[in-house]
Amino acid sequence: MRVCLLAQPAVGVEMEKIARSDRIEQRIDLGGQALVLDDILQDPVRHRKWFELARASHGHARCLCVPGGRRLQIRLREGLYHLAVWPEDALSHHGKCTFRMRAEAETGRAGYGKGAIIEKPDGSVDIHADVPLKVRVEAKTGPTQRNEEPKSGGKTRAKVGMLGMLHSLWERAGLNEWRPGWTRDWWRCRRELINLDGKVNGEPMEDALYCVPAWRESERGAIEAAWAKFRSRLERQSAYRLRGLVVGELKSVELSKYSYKVKLKHHMHAFFVDKAILERAQQSAPSAAAQFDNPGAHIIMIMVVEVTRTGTLKGVDLSFMLTSRDFIPADSSYEMQMADALVDAGRAFTKPLRYDGEAEFPDFRLQDEDGECVVEVWGLMGNPDYELRKEEKIKSYQARGVQVIEWDTRGPMPALMRTAA
Repeated sequence: MRVCLLAQPAVGVEMEKIARSDRIEQRIDLGGQALVLDDILQDPVRHRKWFELARASHGHARCLCVPGGRRLQIRLREGLYHLAVWPEDALSHHGKCTFRMRAEAETGRAGYGKGAIIEKPDGSVDIHADVPLKVRVEAKTGPTQRNEEPKSGGKTRAKVGMLGMLHSLWERAGLNEWRPGWTRDWWRCRRELINLDGKVNGEPMEDALYCVPAWRESERGAIEAAWAKFRSRLERQSAYRLRGLVVGELKSVELSKYSYKVKLKHHMHAFFVDKAILERAQQSAPSAAAQFDNPGAHIIMIMVVEVTRTGTLKGVDLSFMLTSRDFIPADSSYEMQMADALVDAGRAFTKPLRYDGEAEFPDFRLQDEDGECVVEVWGLMGNPDYELRKEEKIKSYQARGVQVIEWDTRGPMPALMRTAA
């Protein structure tokens, strides 16, 4: 990975570069060194000394997207440094800046009522989930009662479901974004996820959420200690039984004597899930369930777990999310193919996330065109209702002057390479 260790450029030059082109090489000032943001995001370990210098000398980093720059928070999680937007300052960044685009991204967050997702000035988020993380000891275990509010028709949901929770984590971590030259594996995904601050049903996220670490034999001790700490919290004796959230990549689902045994990649411990819970999760995410045996797909699972009286780890609710080979969310196998093709074509893009709703977003939004440009994957042609919605979306795009790259999945994929300016 190339690292630019240059004298700090004049911010006016940086602003001029951004104004001339939509494919910017965004720079960050760390302790007086102007470094390329993509390089920092891809390999924060190599930039550790610059993070430490910036922390010691200024207490913050600076984004050079506008004249004078904008302050950025420097956070430390599990020995890795991260950058975060300064509280309530996202909209002060340039329109093409990564930190601003994340704040303004199309999102399903608007589908919830007041209080379901509370975004705080410090950048943290409090989530009111529809699955309780604390229940009385005498309460029976079994399938949780989900919020069955309508997903459309103008009514907002009062609480966040499991898929909405997973989409919130993915979006806030920037994992629904892609830029040319990036690489992404599970280690990189987890690195971004553990940097998130906030609460779930009043419980601090760093306590309530266990994000499975990428297995490395050299880190066995630290990994096992972190898991033991998470599990011990669920085993505490009191009037309440605590639950936790586990996020990881699905490895297998096997039928056991009384239930299903669910295993995650990089994780040695199995979880047991009742048939009704697993079937409900599969019905809610048929595209993900259809890819269980596809080695090219990454299926992310979020599960609410508790420790039973017999010491078994039991999943009381869960949700699946299909992602591409680069962990970009996809609503179908066709979208997964398109995400891979956009990466191969060197495009910069985002995948809008619906959370628990059914808002009409583009399948993908390109970030490297002069004007607004979206990608639509038409996978249910022949269905009258679907074709009617397609016509309405195309008319809306045409009225707003939006460029559309379309793929009718009955035919070949369109050309995706960016045309020369």
